[in-house]
Amino acid sequence: MNARPDTTSSSADRSTQQRPQADASDRPRPDGRRSFGRWWRAAIVIGVLVLVGAAYVVGRMTATTTEHAPAPAADEAAGSDEAAEAERQTEYYCPMHPNQRSTDPDDVCPICGMDLVAAGDDDDDDDADLPRLRVSERSMALMDVATWPAERRAVERDVRLYGRVEADERRVRTISAWVDGRIEHLHVDFTGAVVERGEPMVELYSPGLIAAQEELFQAIAARERLDEAGERARQGAETSVASARERLRLLGLSSEQIEQIEQRGSPSETVTVHAPIGGTVTQRRVSEGEYVDTGTPLFRVEDLSNVWVQFEVFELDLAWLRVGQPVTFTAEAMPGESIEGVVTFIDPVIDNRRRTARVRIEVSNPDGRLKPGMFVTGRVHSSLDEAGRAVGPDVGADDRDLPLVIPATAPLITGERAVVYVRMPDEDRPTFEARQVTLGPKAGPHYVVRDGLEEGDLVVKRGQFKIDSELQIRGRPSMMAPEGVDVLTDASQAPIVPDDLEAFGIDPADVAEPFREQLVRVFDDYIDLVTALADDDYESSEAAVHAMHDAMLELDAAALDAPVQQAWEPVDEALHEALHAMYDADDLDGIRDHLEHLSEYTAVMAEHFAGGVLGPVYRLHCPMAFDDQGADWLQRVENVANPYFGDAMFRCGVVEETVVEDVDHAPGEHRHELEREPEPEPETPETPETEDPRDPHDHGVDVPDAFRESLEPVYAAYFEVKQALADDDLSAFHDALGPYQQAIDDLDTLDLSDASFRAWLRIEDGLTHQLGEATELDDLDSVRERFEHWADAAIELSRTFGHASEHDHLVAHCPMAFDFDGADWLQTTETINNPYFGESMLRCGEIVERIPAGDPAERSSEQGGER
Repeated sequence: MNARPDTTSSSADRSTQQRPQADASDRPRPDGRRSFGRWWRAAIVIGVLVLVGAAYVVGRMTATTTEHAPAPAADEAAGSDEAAEAERQTEYYCPMHPNQRSTDPDDVCPICGMDLVAAGDDDDDDDADLPRLRVSERSMALMDVATWPAERRAVERDVRLYGRVEADERRVRTISAWVDGRIEHLHVDFTGAVVERGEPMVELYSPGLIAAQEELFQAIAARERLDEAGERARQGAETSVASARERLRLLGLSSEQIEQIEQRGSPSETVTVHAPIGGTVTQRRVSEGEYVDTGTPLFRVEDLSNVWVQFEVFELDLAWLRVGQPVTFTAEAMPGESIEGVVTFIDPVIDNRRRTARVRIEVSNPDGRLKPGMFVTGRVHSSLDEAGRAVGPDVGADDRDLPLVIPATAPLITGERAVVYVRMPDEDRPTFEARQVTLGPKAGPHYVVRDGLEEGDLVVKRGQFKIDSELQIRGRPSMMAPEGVDVLTDASQAPIVPDDLEAFGIDPADVAEPFREQLVRVFDDYIDLVTALADDDYESSEAAVHAMHDAMLELDAAALDAPVQQAWEPVDEALHEALHAMYDADDLDGIRDHLEHLSEYTAVMAEHFAGGVLGPVYRLHCPMAFDDQGADWLQRVENVANPYFGDAMFRCGVVEETVVEDVDHAPGEHRHELEREPEPEPETPETPETEDPRDPHDHGVDVPDAFRESLEPVYAAYFEVKQALADDDLSAFHDALGPYQQAIDDLDTLDLSDASFRAWLRIEDGLTHQLGEATELDDLDSVRERFEHWADAAIELSRTFGHASEHDHLVAHCPMAFDFDGADWLQTTETINNPYFGESMLRCGEIVERIPAGDPAERSSEQGGER
């Protein structure tokens, strides 16, 4: 009995060496319960004591009959030593975080506080090369595994379509000159005129036409002279007349016009060109008095009684469409009215740049309300058959073979592979096997499975990441390690990352400058998406997804050299895949599900293709995302703003690395950990729950005086931009953009509180709205449309953060801007200087608000005290 105390002491020493904190067995679990391991160990000790006691009694009873029997204490000590040795060799791991291991059974997981499980409890005798895992019932419960049977069911989906109205190409005619001449008179002299078939369009004077008419008259006269001559002569005369008529017909005259010329007996100096079809004149290309050559286009006429509606459909959505499907669409010009049509054509070719195909419907338009160029939004309700193909509207669910589907959460997708884990039936313990499957389209909460599963297979819909991690630990084939490499213990095995672009020798300097500049807009839209998710703003998140996708479509990869273009293609495909998946999301969680994939390839884009044009880019990590699997995202600043949890855990995360260094700083200067205790918030009056600290009319958040003073260059640069527009000086406007952007970039937001930082992110988005595009605009109207966003943001900045200038900030309003919608701006003088109209209405407007210098929060407090 002397060995057991030594063993216990040794175990405690090992625990102390491994974890400097207090003994885990004495520490409460996160859910308030004590560790199960301490109770279990006590039970083992009590059991051993009972057995040893029983052995001792039996030994004493047999001592009188067996004189040379070994001493019970010696056997007892030997058994205790063997138990201690077995305990030292047993390894324990956390079912939630399998890479957290220990040899102390009393340890708990340092991440989640869960009891550790003996690795030997789940060992089995299966072939180690199989992608199969056998576990105990207790481990399965700790893994929180849930299964769902693969089943056949009707899969339906509403596909949203976006497109525009176009003229029916089969009902378009170009009226051209059939003969050289001069335009004497235009019967139709404006674009948009509606003409009937056969209606006169233009009078054309042509010397060649006059000569052709003279030939006709001469042929007719010769025929009359030879009327009494022989048969051969009369036939020759008739042939000459027919030839003259045919020449006039080829010059554009109709049979009726030729007949009128013959009856008149004298040539016409002009010829009338008639409309070949009825419709709308969409182009008038000539004017009176203009000389034209044969073949010169005169008019373009389009029959709009029937029109086409052309939708741009992404590749992922084409599987849901087929010819004959009914489509319902609406146009902005006809609010509240739905129009129905039928799919008549699906383009067999994909647009290489936009990655879309055109889908056409034909619509009757007798009243002409649908006009070419109108934007429309459509919706198709589609169903799939057993092969995952769209079926026609005449085939009901009872008349077709239904597809095999599984929950969308079940498959683990990486690159071209999709793996699901299936619980094997008729096993004595829970056993899971990996199956590689071929997936069809995603339909809401389900995926169509084309190959790899049978109906009734129990697929794991929750907990599959934990199963995959355990297979990796055991060196078995898994999703992340198809060949069975132990990725957690083999230091030589690099983590799986996107295509190793360094193997291509790609350096950002090799990427064409115009392409790198286009990537700036893509990255800006990505940052807008991350900011919106951190703000729990679904509408802004959805808009940012659309904006980033549009920016991707505008990329011109044709300007890249062949090796760079080859390296860019998989990155481009992966970004599109993630964005298309986000398109189908109906809530914030759905968008967040694909953010990690999008962030992974956006980081590749930033590091290898954009380089220094982006400024500093940081990769941040949240260890608690996706049930503690962890996930990354990118930011331009080091202040953590978590897009996976939003306000629930706004500051959860750390800066892992600097993906792109700031060109104005030394390498590594920005890199630091943010794992520190949160700074205590300054004591401020409690804000009622009904008030939103990010509301632009909530005048003032807690802002350090130093930050308020650092805003003065931003205000000064904004006033320069505003004055350039008031002076109608486009050149001065472009010159002011650089200092304006630089003043915003130079701000240091590290000392802002959470509420202040969220307010700043919202305002910064308005201050820089489409700022990059504004540098390329060459007309004041387009510039002023963007300035309105900057002006509203500057006003919000002054109201919320205050200013340190000696003059009050004045909010001015012009009621006539933007077709009487009205617009505001910020200025410092009492005299109105209207940036929306410039010199044409420089003094149009009035001062509607005065913002004094200082801290808005203090003024609000003082005003509240006075009341």
